[in-house]
Amino acid sequence: MDWLIENKEWIFSGIGVAIIPFCIKGVNCLLRRRRKWDGNGEEPDDLLLAPYSLQQADEDDIRWIALKAVDLYDKKDSVPEDVKMAWFKKNPKGFWVIKNRLGGRMGSFELLPIKRIAIEQMKNKTMRERDKETDHIYSSENNKKADCVYIENLMAINNDNIPNQWAFRECLLSVKDIVKEMGLTIDRVKVYAMPVREFNTEKGKRCSSSEKLLQKLGFWKIAKRTKQGYPLYCAELSDILSLPLFTPKRAKKGVRNLKSDQER
Repeated sequence: MDWLIENKEWIFSGIGVAIIPFCIKGVNCLLRRRRKWDGNGEEPDDLLLAPYSLQQADEDDIRWIALKAVDLYDKKDSVPEDVKMAWFKKNPKGFWVIKNRLGGRMGSFELLPIKRIAIEQMKNKTMRERDKETDHIYSSENNKKADCVYIENLMAINNDNIPNQWAFRECLLSVKDIVKEMGLTIDRVKVYAMPVREFNTEKGKRCSSSEKLLQKLGFWKIAKRTKQGYPLYCAELSDILSLPLFTPKRAKKGVRNLKSDQER
């Protein structure tokens, strides 16, 4: 998975989990600010093109996501377009794009139901994130069989690749609805993520802020170092969805803008 979070702003991308470094202060900042704007009334200054919505991705969106990954991540961490497209064709329900009210793409969220053997191979340093084959991924029709999901990518950005915290917020608030739309069995699913380094991050620098965010969301480390050179984290999906951020009291208007192919 890839996450981009920087200076109170977020990009959560590539969760295989790839997280681009994010200042953990952004978590609390976002939670405080979301109380001030709930989709009604005057919009904050940095929300010029809100509100945002999540829509199931199509092939053009996949090409855009793959192109953005080249700009945001190191070459060894970005997934080639042909690989991502093959994953998409196997399970299109796992791919979502964040759009503003003008239809502009502001980010993406990829949640892949994968087989346990893929997790074990990443954990044992025999497979990189981008090496997952379609046989490692459940088809959309078999999502209920999955007991592992991998956050392949989560990014929320402006046109100049600057993190967009409001688009990221909308993505977080949509998680429950995405899980429901995918038909995942919440009580039996574990979520896996890998915090990776942003392209412009100094070489050799640890992604401590990304790891802190994962820990704040209840993830624990199951592998200190994978073949890509990053740790692998895990969390129970039911534990994540029980956090205050995702409860009705804190997110009662959560995914009002979530759209599936059937609704478009």
